[in-house]
Amino acid sequence: MNDPAARHEALVLLQNELGRFVVEEHTLQRDSLRRLWASPVEDRVTEGRCIADLTVVAQPTPGHWVLQCAGNDSRFREGDLVRLSRGDPQLPFMEASILAAGDTRIEVLAWRTYGETACAVGQSGICADESFIDLEARYLAAIDDLGKTDIGREIVLPLLGGKLGVSVDATTFDDVSTQPEFDQLNDRQQEAVANAIASDTCWLIQGPPGTGKTHVLAWMIGDLLRQNQRVFVTSFTHRAINNLLAAVAERVTEPGRVAKIAAFTDPTLPAAVEQRERFSELTLAKQHDGRGYVIGATPFALRSSRLGQRDFDTIVIDEASQVTVPLAVMAMLAGRKYIFAGDHQQLPPVTLSRSAVEARSLSIFGRLVGRGHDTLLTTTHRFGDALCAWPSDTFYQSRLRSHPRVSKRQLHLALPPRGDQVWHAALAAEPACVWLAVPHRGCRSYAPEETTLLVELLRALHAGGLDWEDIGVVVPFRRQARFLRRRLASKSPDHTPPAALVIDTVERMQGQEREVVCVSFTTSDPDFAHRLREFLFLPQRLNVAATRPRSKLILLASPELLDYARSSPDDDLCAAFVSLLESAHRIDIPLPEQSPL
Repeated sequence: MNDPAARHEALVLLQNELGRFVVEEHTLQRDSLRRLWASPVEDRVTEGRCIADLTVVAQPTPGHWVLQCAGNDSRFREGDLVRLSRGDPQLPFMEASILAAGDTRIEVLAWRTYGETACAVGQSGICADESFIDLEARYLAAIDDLGKTDIGREIVLPLLGGKLGVSVDATTFDDVSTQPEFDQLNDRQQEAVANAIASDTCWLIQGPPGTGKTHVLAWMIGDLLRQNQRVFVTSFTHRAINNLLAAVAERVTEPGRVAKIAAFTDPTLPAAVEQRERFSELTLAKQHDGRGYVIGATPFALRSSRLGQRDFDTIVIDEASQVTVPLAVMAMLAGRKYIFAGDHQQLPPVTLSRSAVEARSLSIFGRLVGRGHDTLLTTTHRFGDALCAWPSDTFYQSRLRSHPRVSKRQLHLALPPRGDQVWHAALAAEPACVWLAVPHRGCRSYAPEETTLLVELLRALHAGGLDWEDIGVVVPFRRQARFLRRRLASKSPDHTPPAALVIDTVERMQGQEREVVCVSFTTSDPDFAHRLREFLFLPQRLNVAATRPRSKLILLASPELLDYARSSPDDDLCAAFVSLLESAHRIDIPLPEQSPL
């Protein structure tokens, strides 16, 4: 892009596009929260965006508080931001991030307090409401810097506009490929590492479920570190950053080379990862020895005193299919080379101003993939051939294959002899994917028939020899999850659901795996399904749900939902759902009074 006029026009168009998205997104988020905070506490609790009647029960360390309640039906999870108040979130006394969230307690880490009100053990009547940090100004400043910096004008802008060619240095490629331990990677992993290191500007690594994306990134970052490069590792959540830093720390044996910059210390990170609030506090920052290092932080840290506007040799963005272009730009302006890892066939970024279908093209991975500088990892170590077939054919051009070590993986339970063949077929080693066709109609966000069946199904899996942590349940709605946990608790001697059993939405299950995964589709009301069709039938959501299990996938859905999907005018949207159910072995569940369970 050598024509100054054309470059300026492209810059203005890109800045307008990204700026408009940022302003619209933050405006909607602010307006939504203002309306929420002004609503009655009962409504906020019902929406799953508030926990009421909390009592402070402990303060393990300064700023770290443990609060208890009778029941937590919220959608809050680790990493979410909340504000604590006496009931009116418009008058908070603390802003905090959630460290842990359970059915009857949460742990929070305070990052801001208001007024003179302070937490104290024994305080009760506290509400924790959804909150957020308004970072619109930082986004807009980064977008503005696209035109003010050499990196923005010469690299980021042409790359995003498809005007920058990517070349791979053959000598570097060969040097990387002849490393003594390189044969520990499979062919596609080797190709991804060698191309990413040898590329002059950018490389994308597409990692379908179970293909070892994190392992590949850790290997690659370790090699960059040996070259004394300064590597910045980032993503859209602290959890994603931590997962990659932990993997890097296992590979990098030299102490003091891997660090995390954040406002709080995360106990889940290994000791080999030094954690500080600011770069200047790090041991490596005081050594000035010229050796390379790996710093993990959110992109926002680059535009604050935490990282002091530092620059890096290589920027690594993990889970890049969920990172919006404006967020990626914030990180990209800190370096001249970029490695993106993700999978645009899994969940897109969460946005308020765009639909889930539109959001896919707003991710940095979705924007750049398919231009000839990417590698698709094609060997999964998670599931066998039977579970691999549907995602491979539907999303990965039939190129995804199971590793020979797991290709015949099956579920084997110690089930007691029972006369009903329907029940045994659902839990047998074969087929690996079954659809329990549960006969219900008119259900929206809660299906009692599926809940009843799931309770018995989960208890049978556990009785058959599976630990609770080996089982996962994916549901589309919090209400379905809430009732399922309560039904399980009613069957438990201590009247609590199994703590290790994960019952959650697809968004929270991405990146996880279990031996057996049950997916409850819940809905059987055609009108309701039509209104939420982009949510219920988004192919990327289905891909994530169907690729969590290692040996068994159990789908629970009403035939009414399949009938709607088959007759829907949104053929492209519903096609993946139809093909998923049709690929599964159908087991018709009798009406409740005839149920074998």
